[in-house]
Amino acid sequence: MDTLLSDLRYAVRRLSQRPGFAAIALLTMALGIGANSAIFSIVNAVLLRPLPVESPDRLVEIYSQEADDDVPVTQAYPDYLDIRARDDLFSGVTAYTADFFSVNLGTRSEVMFGESVTGDYFDVLGVPAAVGRTFISGEDDAVGAPPVVVISHGLWKRRFASDPRVLGQTLRIRGRPFEIVGVSPPEFKGLLMGFSAELWIPLSANASFAAAGAMLDDRDSRYLLIKGRLRPGVTAEQAQAGLNVLAGQLAEAYPDSNEGRRFPVIPTNDVRLHPMIDRALVPVAALLMTVVGLLLLIVCTNLANLLLARALARRKEIAIRLAMGAGRWRLVRQLLTESVLLGLLGGALGLAVAWWTAKLLVSFQPPVLFKLSLDIGIDGRVLVFTFFVSLVAAMFFGLAPALQATRPQLVQALKDELDTVAQRFRRFGLRGSLVIVQVAVSLVLLVGAGLFLRSLIGAQAIDPGFERERAAILMIAPELAGYDETRAENLLFELRDRARTVPGVETVSLASHLPLGVSVNATALYVEGAETRPDDAPSIDITVVSSGHFETMGIPLLRGRDFNDRDDDSATPVVILSEAAARRFWPGDNPVGKRLRLGASDGELREIIAVAQDTKVRTLGEEPRPYLYLPFSQNYRPIMSLVVRTSGDPRSILPVLLRESLLLDESLPIMESKTMEQHLGIMLFAPRMGGILLGVFGGLAVLLATIGLYGVVSYAAAQRTREVGIRVALGARPRDVIRLVTGQGMALVGIGAAIGLALGFAAAQPLGSFLYGVNVSDPTTFLGVTLLLVGVAFLATLVPALRAARLDAMVALRRE
Repeated sequence: MDTLLSDLRYAVRRLSQRPGFAAIALLTMALGIGANSAIFSIVNAVLLRPLPVESPDRLVEIYSQEADDDVPVTQAYPDYLDIRARDDLFSGVTAYTADFFSVNLGTRSEVMFGESVTGDYFDVLGVPAAVGRTFISGEDDAVGAPPVVVISHGLWKRRFASDPRVLGQTLRIRGRPFEIVGVSPPEFKGLLMGFSAELWIPLSANASFAAAGAMLDDRDSRYLLIKGRLRPGVTAEQAQAGLNVLAGQLAEAYPDSNEGRRFPVIPTNDVRLHPMIDRALVPVAALLMTVVGLLLLIVCTNLANLLLARALARRKEIAIRLAMGAGRWRLVRQLLTESVLLGLLGGALGLAVAWWTAKLLVSFQPPVLFKLSLDIGIDGRVLVFTFFVSLVAAMFFGLAPALQATRPQLVQALKDELDTVAQRFRRFGLRGSLVIVQVAVSLVLLVGAGLFLRSLIGAQAIDPGFERERAAILMIAPELAGYDETRAENLLFELRDRARTVPGVETVSLASHLPLGVSVNATALYVEGAETRPDDAPSIDITVVSSGHFETMGIPLLRGRDFNDRDDDSATPVVILSEAAARRFWPGDNPVGKRLRLGASDGELREIIAVAQDTKVRTLGEEPRPYLYLPFSQNYRPIMSLVVRTSGDPRSILPVLLRESLLLDESLPIMESKTMEQHLGIMLFAPRMGGILLGVFGGLAVLLATIGLYGVVSYAAAQRTREVGIRVALGARPRDVIRLVTGQGMALVGIGAAIGLALGFAAAQPLGSFLYGVNVSDPTTFLGVTLLLVGVAFLATLVPALRAARLDAMVALRRE
């Protein structure tokens, strides 16, 4: 211990004597470790941190799944009741569903994210109220239960100024009065990771379910997520075995809905959003951690170069200590102590960098309806990770220079012989090898950044099949304000007609789903006359639109007619198909006049009245996908988007549309207002963020590699001052000296670039699923980033080369 403290004091003294070196080293470490800790804090928030509930390790997710399907889905309410009855397995079972709510706060309504839950929700989770109480028995026994609400701590603080007298006040939700009975604790924000619930109401008090009370009795209506708390002594495997028995019993009792259905049990700590979604998130997290890991590798090689330079400057001191009997490993440990101190101090600074960087990254929100909410605070897991990474990095960048410095040739070192350094440089010694690593890793990061940039450019150039400019969108949900179907339909048509009179508006239409959005609506399709079993029925994406939609969106009708206002409930049910749908279901034939059914084989027949040009539906990179349009007058939807084609900038029309909608009803819930370009932003979010992240990290990597190369070439040129003097005296011209110095540096760059290209090609292969319209081996990208890196590296070697070329031969020959 005394020796360790002595080494620590010595390390502090050495660093304090070189404040410039210490500052550069600490800043470099802070950037490298901070980037790693920032990305890890996001991964921690998304994939690792347990729910802020009591004993989360005792909670399990209970899904519904068909025997021939590997995708777990939501549960039906009757199945939930049967599962809850298995009190031999669970001490409690709760069900919930995420939902949007229109909340009246004064004169305006605000759309909020919340959850409809069973009455035992908070009890099962072990989440007590911060103020007031949670739900009690009787508040969720049946449809028409007392309308009560628990609000979030954030809503209480933001809208009620943390007033404890909020209890008993009335909050109008979807046009109905709800009594506030409690406030949730600040750390609890609901069960859907990434979204903050603002309120919780009993499931049976939700007007949507009250209006369709049959949903509470229908085993085919699967809309609930279920969490169970295991009884003491019961494992998830035992619970699974018990529910397997229950599933068999229900299959016998209800074969139409439950035959072949089982109930997978998964520990809650193993699920964040959904097993399938989680499976897609893991590669993204691995990619991000790999990127910042490569950046840290460059940081470590840069610091190793700095420490090696310091060690070479101290070679005479180290040689004397070795000659006087000091043990080599004793000196290695002393040098490593200095490295570890740098690493830990850099890690401490890195936490501050991590906190700021993570906040900055999370501020880049995808253009979705509600902002993502991630708790990216620095918890114990992040602290342990940062400490571990700091320690490993310190050993990595400190060990090699320590070993190199403690094995000098004593006679040459004591004579301060410098030629061995130049010889070592010519053999691409340790410092040259470190530069090669930096160049190679920098090129890998630049290749990734270049591919994402090319993908972004390519995605923006893809024709989506509709006009993406001069269009404004207003998403409206009258049902959330208590409107019934008739009133909502009349309001939407009136708003459409009022929007047509706004100056600068060319055409207006309504649509339930827009292409390339975050949500899709699909149903089974049955062609009239074709024998199709329900299990074999193809699925097709659908949207509900009003007349004028194709003109507003700029989608040509290739044959047939558009919807009109006469296509109402009293008229023949009609549909319009896309080209891809026509090719798939009526190949080589004109489908206009043909008929089909949707949803079920015994559904009503619908006549095809037109074929529309294909559009991109789900992704920009997809092949033409079958798509189907239904008229709004025959197919009511509770949430619709008002789409407006303008003659000028659509952003200037949005405030006018908002004003017109609120003039109709000031409590009307406006879920979203945006331009079509903003709507398409969700498709461009991944390549844009990939380009930003890899571009920033790649640029930082190139900067560090350039500094490292500059340091190596400058040091080598300085050590060869006498040699340069001799060459000049013998007739060497300045350009010969420049070629000598830059040639050695560029040789390192060439080796590093060759290795980097090979590694970049291998590393680019997994990126294919994130890219649009660009091949992972795109030669333009590889050539472009290579030329960029080589050009920057040449400038780094040119500066010391020019300095060496200006040396006076006599001055150089007089130097030792």
